Amino acid sequence: MKFPNAHKGVKKLFICELIGVVATLLAIATAVLAAIGLKDSSVLAAAGAMALSSVIVLIVLFVLQLVGLHQAGKDELQIKYAFCITVLGVILAIVSSILTNFNGRGIELAKTFVDAAVKVSQLLAGYYVLMGISALAGKLKDVAMEKKGRALANWVVFFFFVSIVFNILSTVLLPHSPEWLKVTLGVLVIVASVVELIVYVVTFFYYAKAVKMLKK
Repeated sequence: MKFPNAHKGVKKLFICELIGVVATLLAIATAVLAAIGLKDSSVLAAAGAMALSSVIVLIVLFVLQLVGLHQAGKDELQIKYAFCITVLGVILAIVSSILTNFNGRGIELAKTFVDAAVKVSQLLAGYYVLMGISALAGKLKDVAMEKKGRALANWVVFFFFVSIVFNILSTVLLPHSPEWLKVTLGVLVIVASVVELIVYVVTFFYYAKAVKMLKK
């Protein structure tokens, strides 16, 4: 095995992607329940419970991801960049959770942009991981995995950017908006979550192939 650290690390990242798919499914279910149950307290309670479950899953995801990135970063510099960016993302996520304890329109907007910054850090981390795996594939003379990694990295940037924009618009424009705009924004949030899920699934299968590749 030429890159044992990368193999161990990417294996953990593969598990993270699986957890990410579950977390995104929870987010989609939460958005759907919130959209259809605006006046139903029991539905809103279920949506709140799902949102809490999603947060717990994401905490586990962060820890496992950090360990995997630290290990894989020993064999590839770009994955080490992803580790540093992910640490920054964790710090921003903590700031976001602190802001949740305060009220006010200004605080809500600040939390929205901090959450967006968290997503940007996730985007960049994902980009560098994919580029790092692509670089490792090049060293192992696996041309197909090298090209696919670069292409997927670019798609990740595009799709996550769309997801971030939709989520910001929904928070900034939703208050005091007409009913048709609220419905439209609610649909956009669901679409953004679905797009994010697709990215997770595609990346999940790429990581699965990367784990096999790194056994060489």
